[in-house]
Amino acid sequence: MANKQSKNYIGFVNDHSGSMSSLASAAARDYNTNITAIKDAATREMLDTVVSVIGIGL
Repeated sequence: MANKQSKNYIGFVNDHSGSMSSLASAAARDYNTNITAIKDAATREMLDTVVSVIGIGL
C-alpha cells in the first residue's frame, strides 16, 4: 500500500478595520513571518500545504 501524503490546511483572517490601525505594521510583519515559516516547513517536510486568507474590514 502506498503512503498517503499528509496535507495541511491553514487559514488566516486579516483584519483591516480601523481598530487595528495602530497594530497594522506589527500585524503585517507577523503575517509575513508566518507565511515564510509555513512555506519553509512545507518545503522541508515535503508537505502539501494549502493556505487560505480572508480579509475583513476592507
